[in-house]
Amino acid sequence: MEVFIDFDDVIFNTKKFVTDIKRAFRKYGIDEELFQKSYIDYPIKNKNGTIKKYEPSKHIVILEREFEFDGRKLRADVRKITKNSSAYVFPDVTDFISKSGKKNVHIISYGDTDFQEEKISECGVAGLVSAIIISDKLKSDSIKKIISKETIDLSDGKIYFIDDRMEQIVDVKKAYPKITTILLKRKDGRYDDSKNKYCDFEFKNLKQAGKFILK
Repeated sequence: MEVFIDFDDVIFNTKKFVTDIKRAFRKYGIDEELFQKSYIDYPIKNKNGTIKKYEPSKHIVILEREFEFDGRKLRADVRKITKNSSAYVFPDVTDFISKSGKKNVHIISYGDTDFQEEKISECGVAGLVSAIIISDKLKSDSIKKIISKETIDLSDGKIYFIDDRMEQIVDVKKAYPKITTILLKRKDGRYDDSKNKYCDFEFKNLKQAGKFILK
């Protein structure tokens, strides 16, 4: 058995994390309007649409440059939040990984930034899984790297991909039709994508997904 699993909104409560980041910005007078006005994203366009990644450090630089803002204290507060990122790991994650087996679980995350790497490193799940790939490319490319490195047999019938974004599920299913694709729609997720023909199953959390995978 092999499980390829997304990080944001599947393992990590990114919605709550972003809310706390915004709260830190508000502490220094950066309200929602100014946050969005100064917010920077980096769209990576592909045939399935546009995905965005975010780095608070670069956002703060924009504020300093355009609004004469002193970001030193805000940077320190953001670091504190990130250092405490284990608080944002969903409560069903550890049990899911434990029952699946460390050697069988591979985290595949979009957003090849220092910030994304720091989030994953600080949240405490890195030591629980076999491999972690953080990339700006589609996740089928990351899966290909793991399959090649670990000589995974795709014909074994128990290979799963779990994500909360339909465009990633479509990409993986087209590249690897034998992989079982699972759309995870947590109530605390940021997206409301709908299941389609490329998605084999839909679950609300990892407890449900784990029962299916380990049956």
